[in-house]
Amino acid sequence: MGDLDLPAILLLLGYASLVLDLLVFSVPSEASTLQLFTGVSRQDGVSCEEPLGQARARGPLMKVAAYLLPTGIGVVCFMVPPVAVFVPGVREYLAPFSLPAEAVWRWSGALLVVAGRGLTVASAIQIRRATRSDPLRNSGLFGWSRNPGLVGMYGSYVGATMMTPCLALVAGFFLYVWNMGRRVRMEEGFLRLKVGPEYDDYLASVPRFLRLR
Repeated sequence: MGDLDLPAILLLLGYASLVLDLLVFSVPSEASTLQLFTGVSRQDGVSCEEPLGQARARGPLMKVAAYLLPTGIGVVCFMVPPVAVFVPGVREYLAPFSLPAEAVWRWSGALLVVAGRGLTVASAIQIRRATRSDPLRNSGLFGWSRNPGLVGMYGSYVGATMMTPCLALVAGFFLYVWNMGRRVRMEEGFLRLKVGPEYDDYLASVPRFLRLR
């Protein structure tokens, strides 16, 4: 097993906190892989012309190829950094090169993992505390980004890649961004139908990912 320096410990803590997402801070999504497989019979007013309706209407094999497989590949790629901590040979095999100022890259990556996980958890807490009087959650983090939790996950992924640079992680990141981007568009289409004109106002006032200025 490799030496567990502080950046490696921060990385592992960041990955361990993902369990909180599943067990404590789970945020329901109509565009999750589970819902796409089980939500076929309950259209909830979703038109077959909407991205979510089209996804639900696909056959099981198409859903596996279009949604389950990309998600699974993304998860495998994302697990490279923690595996490399315990099995250094994995990193040497996937990335047989060293970066200049490697310590700076590792520390920067570790801090980005922690910051990204903190942002994701904070956004999940805000969602759970939301009330009927603020259904769009357009205050706090959600006044800065429509998907702050996903922004945090992107940051964590980039940080992990900085700590364990390899083509598998780079490819996995672009696959993850593409996969989650289309899920976001499905979810937004569903919310436009569910909430109505108020949601259109929210879409116009808050960016999908980042408010840069």
